[in-house]
Amino acid sequence: MGGKTSIKNFCVVLFFVVFMIAGILICENKLPSEPLNEDEIKTLISKYTKFDNIKIETTENGNGTEEMKIITNIKDGKTKITTKSKNSEMIEWSDSKSGENIMLDLESKTWYDIAKGGKEDIGQDTYQFIGYEKYNNSKCAIIEQINEISYEGKDAGQLLKTTAKMWVDLKTGVALKTEYSNNLDLKYQAYSVVTFNKVTDEDVMKPNLNGYTQRY
Repeated sequence: MGGKTSIKNFCVVLFFVVFMIAGILICENKLPSEPLNEDEIKTLISKYTKFDNIKIETTENGNGTEEMKIITNIKDGKTKITTKSKNSEMIEWSDSKSGENIMLDLESKTWYDIAKGGKEDIGQDTYQFIGYEKYNNSKCAIIEQINEISYEGKDAGQLLKTTAKMWVDLKTGVALKTEYSNNLDLKYQAYSVVTFNKVTDEDVMKPNLNGYTQRY
């Protein structure tokens, strides 16, 4: 009799353990249901900048464009973004503590002081929440970003409209996948991989400006 009771108790305990594990797994895999407003979207897509040691490796390619590699390293308030294509390489470096923000064109050997007003017009961005979806086992918010820039000079009056559909990781705020298109029929994609605690001091070191000419 005692043996049957023990087996029965064991089965009851096992049932509750399995039930709890199943509940945890369901909660972990369940996507959020509440939509994001524009302020929440802006907070999410800037979330990655708050990490102390993060590397984001992005590859862009598509019709009419050559492959481009973008490596973003963030550590101790310093950010270094290296953009490489077949014929060009650009570096943007900033320090949130000192307020410095510069950009270098390695091909033309020129540099720009972005912090002192040299940053070009990047247009106006608007955001729209599309929904939630899993991408590569990561819970993502699907966000549509629309950027509009009005041309000046001889092309005044023309408008460049670029739409980016982004799968933004809810944990890191990184767009793991992005589909771009614009009103000039240019389409391309970007895919990002994130790693933590691999960035060294050298990876975010301020570039040496010796031999470079300042444009502004």
